[in-house]
Amino acid sequence: VSKRLPDIGFKKRRGYTVYGFGFDASVDDYKDFPFEVFSNEAGKHVDGTLNWAVFSGQDGDFSIVSLDLAQETYKEVTQPCYGDGVDWRTLGVLDGYLCVLCSYRKLYAEVWVMKEYGKRESWTKLVSIPYLPYERFEMFLTPVSVSKSGEILLRYGVNILLYNPKKNMFRIPMFPYDVISYISQAEVYEESLVSPTAVNQHR
Repeated sequence: VSKRLPDIGFKKRRGYTVYGFGFDASVDDYKDFPFEVFSNEAGKHVDGTLNWAVFSGQDGDFSIVSLDLAQETYKEVTQPCYGDGVDWRTLGVLDGYLCVLCSYRKLYAEVWVMKEYGKRESWTKLVSIPYLPYERFEMFLTPVSVSKSGEILLRYGVNILLYNPKKNMFRIPMFPYDVISYISQAEVYEESLVSPTAVNQHR
């Protein structure tokens, strides 16, 4: 079942045009907002907000911009104290928490999760991941999900990897070749048996 959204009158500009789509629980409604960023990564939905990684300035400073879906306001999200040697960061969502994976000079990476959204002191280092010395992809990992056993699902270039922190081992999940040949983006979703049109009909 699908429902067509009204035209928001947004004119296309140079570069990527990214549309964030999220559910505002405070008014039981869906909202659609355009936001121009220098990346084709989707906004990360956490606690009623959409979050983007933004790179600005000549040195490519990394910052996190957040859109509150209820208030329709933007703000910058404070980051954890990474320490020295960080050369790349990617934004993700793990187990419902906003997270950042940061690479340290192609030696290892750390995954930080924000246990209480909006509070800088709640940033917690979840795990350290050894560097994978493949020249083609380098260390551009993106956290996707964490299992009940503690394995972390990562997007690695156009592939998917599982990392087990207890065994310090990587493994590649098997997919039928005719189903999937490469990954450009990977997002976690929750299945629902409730039709969005049927809900409105019973009001």
